[in-house]
Amino acid sequence: MRGNGMRVGKFIAQFGTPTRYVVRRKEQGNAFLVYDLSDGHEAVLYLPRPLAPDFAAIVIMDKAGKSVRLLK
Repeated sequence: MRGNGMRVGKFIAQFGTPTRYVVRRKEQGNAFLVYDLSDGHEAVLYLPRPLAPDFAAIVIMDKAGKSVRLLK
């Protein structure tokens, strides 16, 4: 994703505000932007810590929480 210029700010500008922002409690824990999709799937953006302008990956998950597609 970094190679094609997918930045957090650009993604939010194109797709809107995420449904949820999730952060793990431990220091330097992972952070995620979660978008609930109309078909019941979720698009989850993995944000590196410390936070950077680029996101590391997007995971599309089905209703059961299983990964359908991983984009890096």
